[in-house]
Amino acid sequence: MRSRALGWYQFPEPGGRNYTEEELRDPALVEELFDYCQIWRAVISREGWDFLLSAHGLEELYRIDCRSGWHCSPDMEAFAAEVEYERSTAPDSL
Repeated sequence: MRSRALGWYQFPEPGGRNYTEEELRDPALVEELFDYCQIWRAVISREGWDFLLSAHGLEELYRIDCRSGWHCSPDMEAFAAEVEYERSTAPDSL
């Protein structure tokens, strides 16, 4: 049985690369996905955001985001608003 995609990166073409639940348990792969999102080459589904928040928590995602530089939020409150925006505008699933 294949794991469903929670995140997707445009390359390698033609099909791109899917990020599964198992992969997104690894903070390094979450950071990689955030890096691709910041250059508009990747997407995280609403289901993916729900998983990331459950698996890592907002504080850990903030630390990962600070390393990535995707949102450059000055504090947790601003980052929480960014995450809620990303989640609310994301496709339900990929």
